[in-house]
Amino acid sequence: MNIQAVAKQIKEKILENVAKGIDRFGQPFIPYSEKPFKMPYASAMRAGVSKDDINDKTKANIFTKKWRGKNWLWVTWLGGYKQYRRLIKKQTEPVNLNINGYMLKNIYARAESIRSFFEVDMSEFDSNLIGKLVVDIPEFDVIIGFSETKAEKIALNNILRAREFLGLTDKEVNEILEIYLKELE
Repeated sequence: MNIQAVAKQIKEKILENVAKGIDRFGQPFIPYSEKPFKMPYASAMRAGVSKDDINDKTKANIFTKKWRGKNWLWVTWLGGYKQYRRLIKKQTEPVNLNINGYMLKNIYARAESIRSFFEVDMSEFDSNLIGKLVVDIPEFDVIIGFSETKAEKIALNNILRAREFLGLTDKEVNEILEIYLKELE
């Protein structure tokens, strides 16, 4: 397994965890909100919410909002984002950060090589040795990111809502690295 394969394994494990509703600390994501949630009427219609649901006063309130000199229709979902997800037939539990797959499809992972050089004073080991030995230790970093800015913004919104998903637990990272190190032997 090369370092790019390690990056791919990390990305796949992140996606697996998100599908299970697990954050980078190994904990379940906080549930979707049940506080009233506002959105443009047209967006609700494009998402597939029925007019019956929008007009149901136990589920939603329609109102107009002035924006750029025009009145626009908006909808408040009384049961919050969780209710909205149910109405567009998306799962609400576990929280999987996936309404249309856009954000998760745009995740990438790549590994970058880093060379570390350490000087070791040889006299520390044997008084007969003089000078320094330079040790070259190959290392790498895995960078997780998004191929599109829009997906990056969606991810940031999730992270700001305490749904930190870009990472793995130490145990998960160690499991992937153990496989990598065994293949180096």
